[in-house]
Amino acid sequence: MDPRGFGHSEGTRGFIESEQIMLEDQLRFNELVDAKFNDGAPRLQLGVSLGGIMSLKMTLAKPEFFKGCGLIVPYLHLLN
Repeated sequence: MDPRGFGHSEGTRGFIESEQIMLEDQLRFNELVDAKFNDGAPRLQLGVSLGGIMSLKMTLAKPEFFKGCGLIVPYLHLLN
């Protein structure tokens, strides 16, 4: 998914209102996709750059939801 302000999503280009809002948006998106399409397959995360750190944070926030997480050049500056 494209976070608010990125890609084809609405919002000010490149502006991140809040890391928490981004995390909640992406977790909700994953829950909606899972409810509609999951056939029992394990849920995996793969993220690049900013998506990498968000994938890691989502996996840490809901470890029971995600089976694994792949990171490609994650932007670890946001890790605290």
